[in-house]
Amino acid sequence: MTQSYDGTDFYCDVAVPRAVPLDVVHEDELVLAYHHTRPFWDVHVVVVPKRHIASLTTVTAEDEADVRALLRVVQRVARQVEEEHGAAAVLTNLGAYQDSRHLHVHVHSGPQRSQAAVGPPQHTGGMDAAALLTRLAEVIDAHDWDALPDLLHEDFTCRLVHTGEVFDRDGWVRLNADYPGFQRLHVEDLVADGDRGDRGVLRARVVGTSGTGGELVFAVASFATVRDGLLSELTEVWTDVDQQAPEGTRPRQG
Repeated sequence: MTQSYDGTDFYCDVAVPRAVPLDVVHEDELVLAYHHTRPFWDVHVVVVPKRHIASLTTVTAEDEADVRALLRVVQRVARQVEEEHGAAAVLTNLGAYQDSRHLHVHVHSGPQRSQAAVGPPQHTGGMDAAALLTRLAEVIDAHDWDALPDLLHEDFTCRLVHTGEVFDRDGWVRLNADYPGFQRLHVEDLVADGDRGDRGVLRARVVGTSGTGGELVFAVASFATVRDGLLSELTEVWTDVDQQAPEGTRPRQG
């Protein structure tokens, strides 16, 4: 039986229900194809089954109609890209390479863009605090560090109450990406507030491993403020942690 949707993927949450505008290449009852909202190649189309299927390696006989339809659209899009640009590549990611736990296929052509050339985030426009915090939890739990800056305002700051440290956007991304032993982030509760949904609180349980391999579990409450559809301020309150940051857990400077 196909793995059920657990609310932790971008395609079920945002793309398929059209929570934001998309440049659609193809859509039918089973499949959606659209130009990537943050393309990593000059031509970059994403093709997804509308029904939740976790990945290529979880496909079962129950998914046959959806996968056949997916491959037909992938073939059609790839043929068009090849005809128009002289070359095309087809790619799907698995395991730790898969940034969203929903089967999706990339069809691309041309040189890969640098992160600077990718430009500002496009898929978060109009999201309120609840949607942004939900997406933030998904991205961190999936270790999708390339997608994390998309959710943060250019003036973003995060304050850790227990240490008194304040991180800017790049520093906070590095802190999360480089933190040793981090494994999972499980959402416990989420509450949105404010006249325009511009404030919210996320309570989560963070699971990791110690230097000796033992399991570590912490609770954290994240108080968020939203500006221009992006997270602009975050205040994190961690329980059962020291006021001094553990050695080796902070990004290297320089």
